[in-house]
Amino acid sequence: PLEERFERDTAPKRALRFWHEGLMAILLFDLFAVADYFIGGDRSLEAIFLRVGVVTPLALIVCTSMRWKPRKIYRETNVGFLICLVGLVHLYIESDMSVVSTAYAQVGVIVAILFANVVMRLRLPYAVATSAALFAGDLAFLQMDRFLNETEKTMGMMLAICAIMITLIANYSIGREERFSYLILLRHEMQREELAYVNAELHRISSRDNLTGLANRHSFEAHCGTLWQQTLGAGAPLSAILIDIDKFKAVNDLRGHLYGDKVLARGASRLQQSLRGKDDFAARLGGEEFGVLLP
Repeated sequence: PLEERFERDTAPKRALRFWHEGLMAILLFDLFAVADYFIGGDRSLEAIFLRVGVVTPLALIVCTSMRWKPRKIYRETNVGFLICLVGLVHLYIESDMSVVSTAYAQVGVIVAILFANVVMRLRLPYAVATSAALFAGDLAFLQMDRFLNETEKTMGMMLAICAIMITLIANYSIGREERFSYLILLRHEMQREELAYVNAELHRISSRDNLTGLANRHSFEAHCGTLWQQTLGAGAPLSAILIDIDKFKAVNDLRGHLYGDKVLARGASRLQQSLRGKDDFAARLGGEEFGVLLP
């Protein structure tokens, strides 16, 4: 339940971040199409088509969908798929060309891994799946490459593995810190709610007479001042009744204070029952004296 609440509370901000960072990534990705155009070569037109005509439209669709705050599975899966697509397209474009292109392809895969795990910070299971897919594509690329020897291919594979391990550790640490910050925020919210409840309870206690349950003298004076200003402004009448229980001291002396308390509580109960509605206000002013305000 806590993980579900964490996802629910952080999803809108996360989707907005994916939208902004995704647009920046698309822009940077398309700059390579410009470079392909100026470099030229036999595969430059194919590279431009794959970057601008295939990957970019799909990326724009996914990025735009983030503005509607999609669910976690859709959000993380689609972003991970796009990063895999970018990495695999990059490997295809640079395949079977030269030693420099092969090295450039390896760098591109590492950049894609960094982008998935550290920049976009995919949730850990999706980051692992994305990294595995990119690594599988890189392995296939190295197996088919004819410009590198076995030692160089092993080095390229080890670089990819190191990049994956380091970025996954960073991804886990970032996710852990994010959840820890969320727990601190939850604790502060709970403390604020508890403090608000305690303050409300203290206000209720301080404004009530413990014996009768009616408002006390302080509440009566404050409420009287408020009603006075309201009735003056509206030109409406305000009535006040002062009530004193006759011979109450004699009752106390004859029957005792416990009996006297019961008399006060009974009188307050009858007084409360006789009010006309929520606007009428009754209070214990002190001792056996009561006050009623009737707007």
